[in-house]
Amino acid sequence: MSVELAKGTRDLSPAESILQQEIIAVLQKTFETFGFNPLQTPVLERYETLSSKYAGGAEILKETFKLKDQGDRDLGLRYDLTVPFSRFVAMNPQLKQPFKRYQIGPVFRDGPVGSNRLREFTQCDCDVVGTKSIAADAECVQLFLQCFSQLGLKIEVRVNNRKILDGIMQTLQVPEEKWGAVILAIDKLDKKSRKEVEEEILGLRIKKEAVAKLFTLIDLKGTNTNILDQVAAFVGETNEGVIEMRELLRYCPEKNVLFVPSLARGLSYYTGSIFEVYATEGSVVVAVGSGGRYDKMIGALLGSSQEYPAVGCSFGLDRTMNALAEKRKETLKSVVQVYVVSIGLPVAKVWDVVMELRVAGVPTDVGFTAKGVSKGLDYANAYAIPYAILIGEDELKAKKVKLKDMKSGKEEFLTVKQVVKKLK
Repeated sequence: MSVELAKGTRDLSPAESILQQEIIAVLQKTFETFGFNPLQTPVLERYETLSSKYAGGAEILKETFKLKDQGDRDLGLRYDLTVPFSRFVAMNPQLKQPFKRYQIGPVFRDGPVGSNRLREFTQCDCDVVGTKSIAADAECVQLFLQCFSQLGLKIEVRVNNRKILDGIMQTLQVPEEKWGAVILAIDKLDKKSRKEVEEEILGLRIKKEAVAKLFTLIDLKGTNTNILDQVAAFVGETNEGVIEMRELLRYCPEKNVLFVPSLARGLSYYTGSIFEVYATEGSVVVAVGSGGRYDKMIGALLGSSQEYPAVGCSFGLDRTMNALAEKRKETLKSVVQVYVVSIGLPVAKVWDVVMELRVAGVPTDVGFTAKGVSKGLDYANAYAIPYAILIGEDELKAKKVKLKDMKSGKEEFLTVKQVVKKLK
């Protein structure tokens, strides 16, 4: 049998896993600093939940992994964390609102595969349900800015509002039943040429004059204020999207927050603000984060007329890892801080030292069989372990160890307690 990975999946080496855990730790701390609490939902969902017309829409269903259980029930692997969150809120009406949660976990999409596009990938989401305040939308933008700043990645956050896009469609007199298809076409501008997108829209039997004006509007350049003023002149200052965008930009005046009228976000559940985040350096040119407002999904899942306004943001962990690994060039190969080398001694002779270091909280590894000094140091070097401890008969008698800094080569003769104090 040929041993290989399923297409669109990947293993994470220890070095990659260490980097992933570092990123997750930064995200979790920042999420909690912003007042979000952790939540976990199942990877499996009922297919009717995932396929609801109020969930991801027809496009995402083409990429949904569908299966049956032994009771012949239709199930699916979740394609994002937003729909399961909405289902959780719908099933727990007693929740005090606004309710803020974050979740980090794998999602699955049976779509095209590329270097930055996997079929199994990890999303890190924050969502707020129970408020229409644009301050909640601004929190999402600020989360992007804060998290990526702490990770040392330069980004730009692109923002738009679906109500602005709807206003453009209405003013251009595009039939309402075609709004979704046109917006979906616009969303492909980062994957297809302008000519291809124009032809797709014209194929929907939209007038050439309307298509030309549409591209004039979404191609606008200048400051956020200047672009928004020109869009507002077309759709009207009373357009809710214009009003909301002006407020969002007041909360988020940072230079790397950009109002981009062409930003569409293809998922059908968005109703207001939409966001996408791009790294501004390196070869990762796809979005490393995204999100938006979805005020109708939860009530629709409940079949209720009650509105559950909600907004959220999602961090693409795998793409962020790729961008950060490229920027750093070198990453940790091991979590181990000290490698204990027993010089001609069985591991039982040095076991007490190993355990004293571990109990003190120093990540420690040891060879299970006696090794010569050179072999022991070669092993430590192979995993870029920063320190080695050498223990032979002389060290045991003196009740001390030899601590070697693997980078500088400096050696010190210390007690275990002194080693702990130095390393911690």
